Amino acid sequence: MPQVRRLSAEDPALTDEDRRFVASSTAAYFLVKFAASLAGGEGERLAEARFGVELADPGLAWSLAPLRLAGDRGDSGFSVNGEVNLIAGLKIGGSWAPPADREVCWVYALGEQEPDPEWRLQSVPNHVIDGPHQVAMVAQGRCGVPASGSVRLTARFERSGFTFRCRAKLPRAAEEFTLA
Repeated sequence: MPQVRRLSAEDPALTDEDRRFVASSTAAYFLVKFAASLAGGEGERLAEARFGVELADPGLAWSLAPLRLAGDRGDSGFSVNGEVNLIAGLKIGGSWAPPADREVCWVYALGEQEPDPEWRLQSVPNHVIDGPHQVAMVAQGRCGVPASGSVRLTARFERSGFTFRCRAKLPRAAEEFTLA
């Protein structure tokens, strides 16, 4: 179930700069938190999940958290080796492997300043996305004008070489919320 809380200039969780911003704005701001636990079925690998929000007018995703979660890719175990015989006894060879210190992203957010933000989670080497996740947004609305929102959760699973997508059927209390 989404948790919605209106932000005010007296909110102790805000920084001084954020309090001044909220106090000087003619818009209303809301902190909206979402939580979900993801898991594949028996013999399935959860490859990707998308957690999206649709805000009705006048709602807008002012900011999203997390924007990005990334870490080291680690050793991929992939390398290419080659060797060429030029003449008897003379060989030229070489090998190549991708750098192990590149970062790989497993969570990223899209849609700041839009009415339909989305977080994309993907399983990558050294990090699976099964388990609990929390995301949050600050939504902007008009003072005195309620806005509604809905949540969608889709996933892509892999099983025995096949890939299939599904959309979670959420209870109404977990799918819909109001900014008021």
